[in-house]
Amino acid sequence: MRAEGRGPRAEESPRASSPSAEEPSWPRLITAVRDRTRAIARTVRTIIGAPDYERYVEHVRLCHPDRAPLTRDEFARERMEDRYSRPGTRCC
Repeated sequence: MRAEGRGPRAEESPRASSPSAEEPSWPRLITAVRDRTRAIARTVRTIIGAPDYERYVEHVRLCHPDRAPLTRDEFARERMEDRYSRPGTRCC
């Protein structure tokens, strides 16, 4: 028997028997964490000046549909050449 004044036992709790609508399901939670991680990574790459190939491809497809995007290697090479070909723009 339960003592008076105590709340319901865990097995009697409605929360224990059925998931709440407020609690996210595992697939949604995993997707949200993955999306947030990608957004943070994109922000960090932007801050440090690292090229973002996926954003470049999206831009080319939307704004220049008649042009084929560069390959990932060509894109990286072009970004490096652009970054280091102007010695007056670096601090050291």
